[in-house]
Amino acid sequence: GRNFPLVRPADDVHIYIAEARWLEANTPAGSTIGMSGGGTAAYFMADRTLVNLDGLINSTDYFQQVKNGRGREAVDGFGLDYVYGNAYLLTSSNPYYNTLKDRLTPLGMMNDQTLFRYANP
Repeated sequence: GRNFPLVRPADDVHIYIAEARWLEANTPAGSTIGMSGGGTAAYFMADRTLVNLDGLINSTDYFQQVKNGRGREAVDGFGLDYVYGNAYLLTSSNPYYNTLKDRLTPLGMMNDQTLFRYANP
């Protein structure tokens, strides 16, 4: 059937692979990238470290720092170079607004996702 063809057209690139290639083209090797919803794209990226920002609350250390009002310091400690995701989500919703405020400079977009430079103090 059409859902699972045996042969895919050469120009039919899955969004996760396209995102990974775009991020590789727009960040230097060795970069650390924070990404909301980035677990799948991470499988396809080479020479980059991806921090899945959605999964942070599952980390005991991060959770304790958030409870103590130090979530922003925890994120600074990840050594992020870039952050990638939906601009509204990252700049206007919790917990991202509080932890990323004044740290993000937009650099470019792929579809509805924005790549930001992360300014670690």
